[in-house]
Amino acid sequence: MNIDKKVTSFNKRQTMNNNTYEIFFYKGTKNITFLEHFHTHYEIYFYIGNIDAMFKIDDKMYNLKYGDIFIIPSGITHCIVTDKQNLDSYKRIILWLDNNFLDSLNIFPDNIKYCFENAILKNNYLLRLEYSYFSQCLNILSNVYNENLHFTDYSSSCISSYLTLLLANINRASKNEKNFYSKQPESDILMSEILAYVDENFAQKISLEEVAQTFFISKSTLSHIFKEHFGISFYTFVQKKRLVFAKNNILKGMPINKAFENCGFSDYSSFFRAFKKEYGTSPTHFKNITKI
Repeated sequence: MNIDKKVTSFNKRQTMNNNTYEIFFYKGTKNITFLEHFHTHYEIYFYIGNIDAMFKIDDKMYNLKYGDIFIIPSGITHCIVTDKQNLDSYKRIILWLDNNFLDSLNIFPDNIKYCFENAILKNNYLLRLEYSYFSQCLNILSNVYNENLHFTDYSSSCISSYLTLLLANINRASKNEKNFYSKQPESDILMSEILAYVDENFAQKISLEEVAQTFFISKSTLSHIFKEHFGISFYTFVQKKRLVFAKNNILKGMPINKAFENCGFSDYSSFFRAFKKEYGTSPTHFKNITKI
C-alpha cells in the first residue's frame, strides 16, 4: 500500500493504486489540494485536526471541527477552503474504497453503501457524532492502518472484517437524523446559497453586481465574503470554477472545443491562457497526458 500517494500537479481525477481500498494519515500540507476534485471511488474523510477552515462538498460549505466525518460518494467534487496558514494542525485520516470491493463486503442483507446513498439523498455529507462513537471509528481505523502496514497472514481477512464493522457503524449513524450536521451560522447559510447560485450559473455570463443584487447585498459585502472565505476575488473564484468544470469534462473524454463552450469563457484564447496559467500546460497537452 502506498501511504504517500502523490496528488498530481494537475489536480486531475484521483485514482486508486489498487482495486480494493487505500488508507492515509496526513498532517499539515502533505498531499493537500485546495482545488475542487473528484474520485471514481468512494471516500470517507475523518478530521482529527484543529485549524480554522471549511470543507466544500458539491454546493455545501461546512466548518471543520474535530471529529467530523465526511461521506464523499463517487463523482462528488470536494476540497478544503482555508487561508493556507497554520496548517501544521491540519490532520486527517482518509479512506478510499473501490466500488467493486464495497460490493464484495455486502454479504449480509444490510446495504453496505447506505451512508453514501443517503448523503446524496439528503444533500448532506457531514456526520458529527458523539465523541465516544467517533473514538470507536478511530480505533477501527487504527486496526486497519496497522494491519496494512504490517501485512501478514490473514491480514486481508482482518482488514475486510474491520472495514465491514466500520461501515456498519457509519451506516447506523447515518440512519439517525441527529448525527447530520445541519445548524449553520447565517453567514455560512448565505455562503452556501451564493455558491449554489454560482454553481448553477457560472457557465453563463455572471457578474459581481448581478449576484449581489440577487442576494440583496452590496458588491463590497460580496467581495469581502469571497476574500474572507477563499482569499481570492469573486472574479477569480468564478474563473477557477469554470476551469475545474472544463478540466473535469476533458478528463471524462469531452472534446476540448465542447468543454470550452460549456464552461462560460467568452472566447477560446481567454480560456487557453487561463487554463495554461492555472494548470501549467495547454488544454490539448493536458488531455493527452491524462488519458486513462
